[in-house]
Amino acid sequence: MRTATAAGVVLVIVCSLAASPAKSSTDLTVSGQVRARAEFDDKAFGATVRSQSYTDLRSRLGVRAVVDSNTIAFVQIQDSRRLGGRDPFGNNTSGTLTNGVNVDVHQAYVQINHLWRDGPGLKAGRFEVNLANQRLFGSVGWSNVGRSWEGVTVWYERAHSRVEGLALKAREDNSNEGNTDSDIYGVTASLPKLGITGFGFYEYDAKPAATVLPAPPTTATNLLDRFSAGFYLKRTVGRSDVELTAVYQLGSQAGVSAGEPPTYDIAAFMIAGEVGYTFDASTAPRLAAGIDYASGDDDPSDDRIESYNNLYYTAHAFRGYMDYFVSSASQGLLDGVLRGSLNPTAGWSVKADLHYFRTAVDYVDFQDRITNEVGMELDLTVSTSRVAGVTITGGGSAFFPGESFAGIADPETGLWGYLMVSADF
Repeated sequence: MRTATAAGVVLVIVCSLAASPAKSSTDLTVSGQVRARAEFDDKAFGATVRSQSYTDLRSRLGVRAVVDSNTIAFVQIQDSRRLGGRDPFGNNTSGTLTNGVNVDVHQAYVQINHLWRDGPGLKAGRFEVNLANQRLFGSVGWSNVGRSWEGVTVWYERAHSRVEGLALKAREDNSNEGNTDSDIYGVTASLPKLGITGFGFYEYDAKPAATVLPAPPTTATNLLDRFSAGFYLKRTVGRSDVELTAVYQLGSQAGVSAGEPPTYDIAAFMIAGEVGYTFDASTAPRLAAGIDYASGDDDPSDDRIESYNNLYYTAHAFRGYMDYFVSSASQGLLDGVLRGSLNPTAGWSVKADLHYFRTAVDYVDFQDRITNEVGMELDLTVSTSRVAGVTITGGGSAFFPGESFAGIADPETGLWGYLMVSADF
């Protein structure tokens, strides 16, 4: 049913626009992408775990209507599948007569650039949210699905500044007993010429903690009141560039398990920065060094949460391409990285990243040792766009774990590789 509905939405829009009288002030654009990515996965560190290989396919089709250069209606449907996989009912999806039921509306929104002359803009519906370098909010383009939000955003832009507010609905319960929804409210203010953006986001999950079993039976505290505030800076001076993100989190979070405090106070932070230099050469070689530090909780037994929550970031762009550290960990994480890149010839690029990982606070490993050991990761990437409309990217990565992080003595090196072909139109 979802397949027919999503495909029908786009079909109705296209047919309606085609059947309507042509208007010189209306522009219609059709865009799309077909992307296939084959992966080899040997990320486990034990010899008893076999490697895996698979191919993911993502197809997107979008229709954009622009009226008087001011109002935009955009609908984008998407099919995401693993080749040879199964549908939600356990049926094979390749070479059979079953419906894969993988099609959904990835984005569907109305955007008004100016509500009145030189006035604010508005976007409402379902859309991607990308803030700055996506260290807090990102659409996770690497994912075979990608992240979309439902809500509304309003902005006011002048020649040298922009202010934007947003309200996102993370969960709608439609409860008859009052508000139990999860919502996110935020505001950003940017000065493009200075390359700086300030932001603040408030996450409010109104569901009472007592309804989440086995919650402490006496607490009526809602699940989450978290405020994250910080700034993002990106500047280029000559051939040098610098990028910096800093965030502080505070608020409260309910305990939802027996024996936990009814409420935790949140006090956590993250700071991530990188400094790079691009050499004056035809191949444009660039070298950079950076650090990404997310605070950890050194005493999980108290009533404070000091581990930073990574929110809704595009994880694959940070902390290594092997995605060992996508989620937020109570020990936090320190990631020191060295990067190098160059364009050896027209339409080709080569990149290499070396990560050095440690936890922000110590932890107890499988041999009862206190340590902050994690490991190192090397990522190599080659990409070409020599074929018009097509990008071909391949890469290989190796992770060299410490025994404490791997959880076994003498762990093997984790390996991963991929080849991705993406056609855009």
